[in-house]
Amino acid sequence: MNFPEARKTLLDALQKSHIGSLHPLNVEVTTRGFKVTWPQSKWVFGTDEQVVETAQFNEDCLQHLAVYNPPLQRGRFCVQTSYKSMLKSRLIMEWLSLDDARRFVDSVNHIIFYLSSRPLTDDDPAFADFQQKAKSWRALSSKAPLPESIQPLQAAAEDAFHAKSYDQAVDYFEQGLAIEPLWPAGHFGAAQVYGKLGVYSLAALHMKRYLELEPDAKDAKNCRTQMFVWTQKAKNPASATSADVSSEDATLTVVPESSFEGAPFEKLLASKDAAPGEARARNVALLNAKNQSLPSLLRDKKNADLAALTTRVEQVILDLNHESETSKDRAQQVVERGSGGANQVAEMRELAVAYKERIEILKPILAAIKEETANRNK
Repeated sequence: MNFPEARKTLLDALQKSHIGSLHPLNVEVTTRGFKVTWPQSKWVFGTDEQVVETAQFNEDCLQHLAVYNPPLQRGRFCVQTSYKSMLKSRLIMEWLSLDDARRFVDSVNHIIFYLSSRPLTDDDPAFADFQQKAKSWRALSSKAPLPESIQPLQAAAEDAFHAKSYDQAVDYFEQGLAIEPLWPAGHFGAAQVYGKLGVYSLAALHMKRYLELEPDAKDAKNCRTQMFVWTQKAKNPASATSADVSSEDATLTVVPESSFEGAPFEKLLASKDAAPGEARARNVALLNAKNQSLPSLLRDKKNADLAALTTRVEQVILDLNHESETSKDRAQQVVERGSGGANQVAEMRELAVAYKERIEILKPILAAIKEETANRNK
């Protein structure tokens, strides 16, 4: 059970608890714990205190978690543990199904595992096997194309990331890696999103695999530094505060710089990037595509395709102009409110500049497409 699956299982099991069968529940799950509330009452986990408590994912609270049978009430299976600091009484949750109770326990224990440093310390055998496969993959003179099913998963992951739906993003990356474990961009993306979620052990684990596949990537030095930071946070959870997680917003990207190399021209047509590094890498790749592949693209495209490409480039230019102005406005607002750091302001301004640079790269490309179309219509 990977981390996204554990979270989904926890949500589903909580909904099927005895409280969930009586009331529509509002369940909130983060990497720090879970909270259950419902409209009719402020009770939490069967206690009668008029407060809303959060059950935390840590071994101090949940080390005694287990399914008890026979149940406290006939026909019900219970999970209970002692909460010294969180609740004044024992946590008791009940299910009509023994399987649901066990799924709850299993998911919580998996999440505790992933939030510890154990995924890294237990990784040696699996990583040794991965190293052998990665070595063979790197030795290939021509890499096999990724399975077609990977592309929609990568697109969905990137869209979810930009929408800040990080749970969905990491789920898509994990699905893709289950299909193709030797997918560099998948490991890179999963690492970045796990870092954003605060699951530092898995962030470091995936970055380790990305570097094994792409040891000479342009961003390898920065990736090794980030992997070291995540590893230390996994080993010292107390030092990984919510501020640490949110501070990564400014520099986070789910696309490695190397993934743009040799990319088709159409894939590089984007009007929004997660960070300046990603924007600059896309600009360089777009410039290379303009110099190397644009003539053949113009020659091979059908008239209808050229018309569609003209419309798309024009729209991207309009969107880039809007995104550039938006980034500048946001930077100014942050300065005026004093609500962000200098790094955040600098990142926003760098994005604005990168978007303007991309417009200048696209203008001659658009002119060349229109010229080709005009010549064909003569």
